[in-house]
Amino acid sequence: MQPDYSRQTLLKEIGAHGQAALARGRVLIVGAGGLGSPVLQYLAGAGVGHLGIVDADTLDASNLHRQPIFALADVGERKVELARAAVGRINPTVQVELHSMRLDADNAVALIGGYDVVVDCSDNFRTKYLINDAAVLAHRPAVFASVYQYEGQLQVYKPEQRHACLRCLWPDAVADGVVGNCAEAGVLGPVPGTLGTLQALLTIKILLGMSGQLDGELLLLDFTNFSSLKIKAPRRAECRAPDCAHIREIPREDLGIEIVLRSLADAAQRGLEVIDIRTQEEVAARPAAARHVAMPDLLADPGLLSPGREYLLVCASGKRSLAAARELRRLGVAVRSLAEVVGEGRNQYAPMEGVVELREQISAKLHASYGRRIDPHTEITVTCGGTEALYDAIQAVVGPGDEAIIFDPAYDAYEPAVRLAGGRCVRIALTPPAFRFDWDQVRQHLSDRTRLIIINSPQNPSCTVADGGDLDALAALIRDRPITLLADEVYEHVLFDGRRHASVLAHPELRERSFAVFSFGKTLHATGWRVGYCVAPPPMTRELRKVHQFNTFSIVSPLQYAIARYLAAHPDAWAGLSAFFQAKRDLFAGLLHGSGFEPVPAAGTYFQLVDYSALSSDIDTDFADRLIREAKIATIPLSPFYAAPPKMTLLRLCIAKRDATLEAAAERLCEFAAKPRLPTNR
Repeated sequence: MQPDYSRQTLLKEIGAHGQAALARGRVLIVGAGGLGSPVLQYLAGAGVGHLGIVDADTLDASNLHRQPIFALADVGERKVELARAAVGRINPTVQVELHSMRLDADNAVALIGGYDVVVDCSDNFRTKYLINDAAVLAHRPAVFASVYQYEGQLQVYKPEQRHACLRCLWPDAVADGVVGNCAEAGVLGPVPGTLGTLQALLTIKILLGMSGQLDGELLLLDFTNFSSLKIKAPRRAECRAPDCAHIREIPREDLGIEIVLRSLADAAQRGLEVIDIRTQEEVAARPAAARHVAMPDLLADPGLLSPGREYLLVCASGKRSLAAARELRRLGVAVRSLAEVVGEGRNQYAPMEGVVELREQISAKLHASYGRRIDPHTEITVTCGGTEALYDAIQAVVGPGDEAIIFDPAYDAYEPAVRLAGGRCVRIALTPPAFRFDWDQVRQHLSDRTRLIIINSPQNPSCTVADGGDLDALAALIRDRPITLLADEVYEHVLFDGRRHASVLAHPELRERSFAVFSFGKTLHATGWRVGYCVAPPPMTRELRKVHQFNTFSIVSPLQYAIARYLAAHPDAWAGLSAFFQAKRDLFAGLLHGSGFEPVPAAGTYFQLVDYSALSSDIDTDFADRLIREAKIATIPLSPFYAAPPKMTLLRLCIAKRDATLEAAAERLCEFAAKPRLPTNR
């Protein structure tokens, strides 16, 4: 059954044209709580086509009286997942994007910039000001609401001269904890419900361009006597739309303010005195081995903490302790906040498709890298390294009698997986030393049985890189054929001399029929962790997960959480990877210059090919064996990567080593090359 919008399209301000505008709309809701629940309900019901939800919390039983989209049976589950299910029940045509993360200085502007409107449904000043600053910098409208017991207020910011942002009215944020939130001051459910409903109405007005959007006004509501007051809230004179004179960038988080421990006992070993800032009632219900000073008391009198000592603040979730630590640090108190006790969890099976936090971070990474929004729930699967992803994709596509085209020299995991699926590899040799694709040759090898083409770029072991023209040529070849593409892109961030990776995810035609495989082992210098992932359209992902479920099922939980946290703290962790390895390539190639081991220019990967033809005409396997015995250097010959190897004198060396190791290896190779020896031509 399709949604029926007839009652709202009867309104002359909406009609069919307005309904189409709502369907195109993209709205980000920050917080799926007392305000966020009615916002989600009414925007989904109105047919707003794309809703993003930011919330890192799980549902608590105390939330239910003011968050009616949830149920008692949902307690303990992640709110974003529950909210998506609720929206699906209201209107299955709405696309929901989940962001199970904390909004912070590193992700706020990019995230908000991807939507038409952001709705602030948060419960703390820090997040409200972060949303405000990011909306100003991204030039996006924002709808704000705040609740305190029976009172509330509404404000709209738009990048227009008549609209003020929060800093126009209150330049500095009030420290969290000074004014109690719902958990501390209490609230009746209908109060945030009413404010959230009004936020939904304002959002719809913004999407439709309707009048009455609180232009330069602040609306105050008092539900003790049902009074309301509108006050003028003009933009400051020095702020010229769409910019703000007071917002140039988003302040970064104070480094080191949060800490992760194995247990509270570890705090003492680090010289930290633990201060429990929960309420008296919380402490009575669940005592902790710590000195108790309630958060309001501590913020009112920081002198309760002696100077010269370092303190660790703890609370139930880490939110209040972080807010208090920020304020106390501003006052010069040496204090940190407990983010997590790792001994308390993260040791059970992860979800089969990967933990939500990691898939969210992968989605953000891919958007930053390739400008494409990937659904972390239906298009991303975390695997045991890139190799498992390759195997799962091959098993999902190839059946008995099918053919898969691969390019030699080929990574040695491709053919065994194809053969295990009952298929046959059609191997097309790339000619050294350029190793370029010959697309006419590929066309000649296509048949009615061709089901899969595997392309690897940057390519191991040839150290070459495919470009956009290669992807266009490949797309043209398979356009009218039932052929799937498997793109092995594990070296996506290791390209040299200014090259940029041509990913199938950025190709408008290939991305709809491709599995793209990536590896954190390569991206984060952690090959021993064996964590990779596969990206594919939802129907293809469903098939891949059928194999993954009965292959490895799930990947090590602590590693997934660790990578997710690292990416959240370092969203551009891979930015320097190309320069890092290019420096090693250049160092090693320079050391070998003139030795007889001639480096072949490497365009990517962390390998380097050398041509030893000036020293010997031995076949590569024999020459590699000689280097092990005589120079104590292990290299990889290229001929085993071919089904029918051409005549060549090339070896592969790995440059992902410390500089001292590369220097020692180059010295041994140069010494070997300088020794007189009898010819061993074969």
